[in-house]
Amino acid sequence: MVPDLVGLTDIADIASVSRQNIRKLMLNHSNSFPLAVHQGSTSVWHLAPVLEWLDGRGYKLQPRLLETAQAARQVNLTKAVGKLGAVNPELLALVL
Repeated sequence: MVPDLVGLTDIADIASVSRQNIRKLMLNHSNSFPLAVHQGSTSVWHLAPVLEWLDGRGYKLQPRLLETAQAARQVNLTKAVGKLGAVNPELLALVL
């Protein structure tokens, strides 16, 4: 199974490039590179949007990798929403 949340090293391994290459792409394309879920000494991204971004730039990715990453993200988001209970509709409108 492909993970949902990944760091730069994970992204680099999946894309078969160096961590430095991914970091350079992130910095040089900060206006379009997917936003990190968490930023700090170690930043974390959802893998699916990063793969979509890389795919749009011609990176060769394993077949079905994006599909699997999207499924992993959906499962994790569904589990997280299930733990919330009732969701405030006003807050939901802000994020959709």
